[in-house]
Amino acid sequence: MNLKNYYEGLTSERLIFRKLTLADIDDWLEFYYNNDSLKYLGINLKRTPEVMAKAWITTQIERYNKNEYGQLAMINKQSNELIGTRGFKLTQFRGQNYVESAGSVKPRYWRQGYGFESATCMYDYIFSQNDHNMVLVYCHLNNVSSEKNLQKLGFVKVENQYTLERTVVVYKLLRSVWQKRKIKDKAAGIL
Repeated sequence: MNLKNYYEGLTSERLIFRKLTLADIDDWLEFYYNNDSLKYLGINLKRTPEVMAKAWITTQIERYNKNEYGQLAMINKQSNELIGTRGFKLTQFRGQNYVESAGSVKPRYWRQGYGFESATCMYDYIFSQNDHNMVLVYCHLNNVSSEKNLQKLGFVKVENQYTLERTVVVYKLLRSVWQKRKIKDKAAGIL
């Protein structure tokens, strides 16, 4: 599979996904201000928002260039504004290769369904590919809001791990569970 083009054509009801570029750094700065969720991310909070935004976007560009997925920009279709990031990276878990999913939304867009909408779009994409039967998410033990969304999406807890000086819960979502959820949603008229 050519992972370099995995973003092409990905859209949801309110979002367009595209690769992040260095030109997005200034727009992404907002994420690092007045954001109570930063403590859950395992990042060095002693750095300035400018340094954190540049490091985050540069890391994603490096992943694109290495053919390792990477987070994508979540662009609001109406305003054309960068409101968050969502995507995958290749990871190892218990000696096996998997994809890990993560996403972030700027605080002023919280509780508007963008995290759930973007995750649904991405999981539809990844499970439409034949290469992946499971997606992993690492969620901080105290991040209750993210945990609720993960459970709503069909993720189940695998184990706790201590990493990057924090305890995280490893969750998994199986392709078979996702497909059953989609069939159920379609039958209920949700899709």
